[in-house]
Amino acid sequence: MNELREASTMLFGINLITMLVVVITIGIAPIITRKSFLFGVRITEEAAKMPEAIKLKQSYIKLMVAGGVLMITILIAQYLLFPDISLLAMLYLPMIMVAFQFIVFVSAWKKAVVLKQQNNWTVPRTATVDTTSAVQREQIWNFPKKWYVVSGLIIVVIIVFSLIKYPSLPAQIVTHWGFDMQPDAWANKSVWTVLMMPIITLVLLVGMMLGNIVIYRVKLQVSAESPELSYAQHRIYRKMMSGAIGIMTLMLTIFFSIFQLMTIEVFIPSTVVMVVIMILMIVASCTPCTYVYFKAGQGGCKLKLDIDEIAGQARNDKVRGNNNGSLEIPKATLKFNRGDDKFWKLGMFYYNEDDPAMFVEDRFGTNSGFNYARTSSRIVTALLIIMVITVYIGTTVMFFNWL
Repeated sequence: MNELREASTMLFGINLITMLVVVITIGIAPIITRKSFLFGVRITEEAAKMPEAIKLKQSYIKLMVAGGVLMITILIAQYLLFPDISLLAMLYLPMIMVAFQFIVFVSAWKKAVVLKQQNNWTVPRTATVDTTSAVQREQIWNFPKKWYVVSGLIIVVIIVFSLIKYPSLPAQIVTHWGFDMQPDAWANKSVWTVLMMPIITLVLLVGMMLGNIVIYRVKLQVSAESPELSYAQHRIYRKMMSGAIGIMTLMLTIFFSIFQLMTIEVFIPSTVVMVVIMILMIVASCTPCTYVYFKAGQGGCKLKLDIDEIAGQARNDKVRGNNNGSLEIPKATLKFNRGDDKFWKLGMFYYNEDDPAMFVEDRFGTNSGFNYARTSSRIVTALLIIMVITVYIGTTVMFFNWL
C-alpha cells in the first residue's frame, strides 16, 4: 500500500496527460475527418458546408468538451480525496470517456442519417480506389525502414553487451524498481531473465513494423468529388504517418534499452532523472504522430496539394522508369462499393462480404479498421478483446490484493 501512495503523484500525472490526449483526440475528430463523411454517413462535400451539418459537428464537440471537463474534474477529485486508487483511475476513467464518446457518436450518426434523407444529400457515385497494383509495385516495403534498422541495431548491441556482462552479474537479478528507484523484486539469474527486456523490445519492434505495413495495406475511402486528389493526399499521408510511427518505435526501443542497462547494473538513475527520461520519451514518441494527426487529417484530407503538378511528376517518373509508384495516380473504380452506407453499421463498423479487404479506412478520425465480414478480422478482434479484458481483470485483482 505504501508503494501505491508513493507512486500516486506520478500516476496522477500520467492519468491527467492520458485523459487530455483522449479528450482532445476524440473531440477534434469531426474537424480532421474527411468532409464527405458526417459521423459515418457519406455526403457530398457541398452538403458538409450546410448549417445543419456544421451544427451537428459543433454539438458533438461541445458534448466532448463538457464530458472531458467532467472527467478531468473527477480525476482531480480522486487524486485529492482517494490518491491510493490512482492505478484504477488510470484503467477505467479513460475507458468511461471512450464509452461516452461512443454514445454521443451513435446519436450523431442517427441524426446524420435523417439529415441525409431529409435534404437529399445523395452522393452521385461512391468511388473507391483499388490500390492493389500500387502496393505490389511498392512491395509494401517502401515505408521508412531506417527507424527500424536503427532500432534493430540498438537491440542487437544491447543483447551482445548483456551477454558479455552475464558472467559478472550476481545470482539474483533485479526485475523491478520502486518509485524511489530502489530494487523491490528479484529473479534467479538466467539467460532468459537477463535477455527478457531486449526480447520484449524486439517483439515490440516487429509489432510496430507490422502496424506500419498495415497502413500501406489499408484500402482508401476517397472523396467522390475528387478521387484522384484523395489518392495523392493518402500517398503522402501514409509516408508521413509511417515516419512518425518509426520515430515512436525508436524512442520506445531506447526507453526499454535504458531499463535493460538497469537490469545489468550499468546505469541506475535517480527518481528525478528517471521521471525526466520518461517525460522526454513520451513527448518524443507522441509528438510526430500528433503533428501528422493535426497537419494531415484523415488519410491526408487536410493536405493542400496541386493535383496537376503531382500528375505531371507522376508522368515524368513513369518516363524515367521509376516504378516505385510514389506519385502515380490510379483511376477511381467502383470496386466492392465500399462507399455505400449500408456496409457501415452504426457509421463505424464495416461489414461487406463481397470485399476481400481485411483493413479499410475508418469514417471518423484518422484510424483504420477491420472488414468484420472477414473471419480473420473477427478472430483478431476477439483476441484483442480477450487480451484487454485479461489485462483489466488481472490488474484490478492485483490492485485489491495490494490493499
